[in-house]
Amino acid sequence: REPAGPARGRALLPILEVASRKEPGPDGGERFSCQATELLRAAPTCLPLKDMRQYVMDVKTGNVGVFFALRALLVGLFNRFQERSRRALPKWLLIKGGLRWGFVKGALVGATPNATLDLKPGELVRIKSKEEIVKTLNQDLLNRGLGFEEEMARYCGQTARVLSRVDRCLDERTGEMLEMKSSCIVLEGVVCAGAYNVSCPREFVPFWREIWLERVEEPV
Repeated sequence: REPAGPARGRALLPILEVASRKEPGPDGGERFSCQATELLRAAPTCLPLKDMRQYVMDVKTGNVGVFFALRALLVGLFNRFQERSRRALPKWLLIKGGLRWGFVKGALVGATPNATLDLKPGELVRIKSKEEIVKTLNQDLLNRGLGFEEEMARYCGQTARVLSRVDRCLDERTGEMLEMKSSCIVLEGVVCAGAYNVSCPREFVPFWREIWLERVEEPV
């Protein structure tokens, strides 16, 4: 008879520990395995934007609705146009400077600013406006090494609760565990919906710098 409840969890733990680890790195360091680290091995190439089967499949399987799939295709076509126009057109002819849809542009050179709110799980925060956040980004859309993407900008102005603080994360290329120089925040229910990334169903969890957030009072 198979164990149930907590006993079953304890029985599966050794299997999980083995399955979630890779061979040690060249320096003998511990390396881990998860969906993110194995993604490129499982799907080494992206489907071409013009392959309509992916949009039909997304709708048929319930991943997205028709409108969402159509928007994803149009955004993809627009981004492809922007990419090519940056290479071929003079700056004065570019649409929004040749930026991808969502139009996020950082301009800082050198060190990017920091802020410490010491947020705790359960606290209510508001994501700052896109205009405020881009002022903290360098030209690679990074703030102290952490990226801010167009998908994240869709949540600007919304409120959410802090789910957890993140001090470590996996390097998806190597499986090595990295210690973050400064913590970042995960918010409840805030995931990448794939709206600007061809309806990608991955729903990865974005990391937020505290400088991109502000505390708000609890509703009465």
